[in-house]
Amino acid sequence: MTAVHEMVVRTPSSIPAGYTRVAVVVVNYRTAEMTIDCVRSLEESVGVRLDIIIVDNDSQDDSAERIQDACPHARVIRAPSN
Repeated sequence: MTAVHEMVVRTPSSIPAGYTRVAVVVVNYRTAEMTIDCVRSLEESVGVRLDIIIVDNDSQDDSAERIQDACPHARVIRAPSN
């Protein structure tokens, strides 16, 4: 089952002038803290509108839940296998 949390999606016309829209995919496998740090670093980017997608490769621990809780603006996808 896939759990999804999305950032507010803006249409191209609603993105502030001077901003670029960027989609980032981060793959996680049993490295929740490292992935959370990565997302927090990305969120500090200036001049971009981010769509952050995290793919958890069936970590079999609580990584996906921890990431989901810590990064509510990211979309978390749980893959059924690594």
